[in-house]
Amino acid sequence: LHDLVQEWPDQMVLQHIKARCDAVLALDIFSPVAKVLSSIEQLLIQMEDWEMYANKENTLKTFQHDLATMVVSWRRLELASWQGLLRTQAQEFAEGASEWWFQLYEATVRGVAAAAHEEESGVVDALSTYLNGLIPLLDSFMTSGPLGQYLSRLSHLQAFESYLYRISAIQVGAQADASRRAQRILQFTRSYYSQFVPEVVTSLSRQQESLEKEIRDFIKLASWKDINVHALKQSAQRTHRQLYKCVRKFKEILRQPVTHYLIPRSAGLEESAHATDVPTLRIPKNTQPPPSFSH
Repeated sequence: LHDLVQEWPDQMVLQHIKARCDAVLALDIFSPVAKVLSSIEQLLIQMEDWEMYANKENTLKTFQHDLATMVVSWRRLELASWQGLLRTQAQEFAEGASEWWFQLYEATVRGVAAAAHEEESGVVDALSTYLNGLIPLLDSFMTSGPLGQYLSRLSHLQAFESYLYRISAIQVGAQADASRRAQRILQFTRSYYSQFVPEVVTSLSRQQESLEKEIRDFIKLASWKDINVHALKQSAQRTHRQLYKCVRKFKEILRQPVTHYLIPRSAGLEESAHATDVPTLRIPKNTQPPPSFSH
């Protein structure tokens, strides 16, 4: 363009193209790809104006083709990244369960400590009454949540179970006993709801894979052979609309109630057979909780 401007100083189209190139080069290296992409698309439009009057000696066709090829490659990269967007959506949705942290802390730590203090002060069965109310509260916490937060909520139970186990080791008297009792409630609640993890994970994975396949198939069908910048933008807009539909479908999947999957399995023949000599199950008071629940 510098050479062409010197040769054709009166051609304002060349001046405008050169100014556009300078604007693209002036963009910061940390500029979003979408911003750079838009600038290059504007450059391609201005190059079309020049190509209407250019001849083979002063054509910019080769540069135009190279830029259009780069735009296509970026659009393909953008589409390929949408498959990872579903996983990002799932992670962000699961992290929404953290808003219950303070309520769980109030119910399992501070509330238990306050009930133990009341019992020490002479209130009969204050701790037992409180713990009897804690059990249905934890059940409701697990059963009322959406499908996409089930593992996160289970992980929260395990976190407070581990916390109570550790603080009970440094407490004394009634406070230590109260923390151990609350820890065992959390342990058994978590153990019970852990049995449903395979069904929850399988259902969520199956529905997610179905949408990811739909996205991959749509990407394959998208036309990226046309180097016309207008056709590229229209194709990108169509793909964006379709992909947003897939994301909305996935959010609806994550919001599904989890209660449909919390059905205990029927006992097998071995489990239902009469056992004549079964040892009594004894749980040590200071049983250490298992390792952290993994997503």
